[in-house]
Amino acid sequence: MRETYEIRLFTQYLPVIAPDVTISKASPSLATILRGIVDDPRFKRVGELDERLRKSKEGTAFAGWDIERTYSKDELARAELFLVDVRFRHLAAEEFGTHYKEFEQCQHEVDSLEYVGGTEFRIMRQKVPCSIRAKQIGVLRFPYRKLGSTRDIFRLWGGELVVSDRFVNLVQEHRFTGAKFSPTCDTAGPGRSGSAKRGICAALRQIEAAERNHGHALWSESV
Repeated sequence: MRETYEIRLFTQYLPVIAPDVTISKASPSLATILRGIVDDPRFKRVGELDERLRKSKEGTAFAGWDIERTYSKDELARAELFLVDVRFRHLAAEEFGTHYKEFEQCQHEVDSLEYVGGTEFRIMRQKVPCSIRAKQIGVLRFPYRKLGSTRDIFRLWGGELVVSDRFVNLVQEHRFTGAKFSPTCDTAGPGRSGSAKRGICAALRQIEAAERNHGHALWSESV
């Protein structure tokens, strides 16, 4: 496996981390992108600097990062389980008639990066509301057209996983286990009133974890 990184380092720390990288003085930027292989000297220096800044409450060393892993054909052939990173779609089913039951109020504390001015940031502790224990009631409802038709698996803003019938057929054909499928409703079906408000429950399915039986496992608790 090969791991490469892309770090958006705050430019003010560039002389410390990568003095060999030059930037344009005519149009200075807030952050500079650094690329390399995970655990190379630059990667380690960024980690050490960021740890010092966080401990001293002076902010962070970078604005964001991305790590990409690539595998050889042999590694992929030997793999027993694939963890699929399904990106969130900015689509909340609650806005289209899906109902949820809130069990209790939930708040948790997080470190938030606050912009001070210029190139200065500081870490602020704040409470953020959440709906972690909210339980979906009834059918998942949303307009199918907002997901497009080029993919077979989607994740809505509330964390719900939605798959196409083609995905369902593939799972059933190869007898994968560990998941169950529920119907969903297209709220943008023919007509805009009356019975059409319920939508057409057909083309897309909601996927959830189920008891695992013998056979090929489709679902892992860490997914």
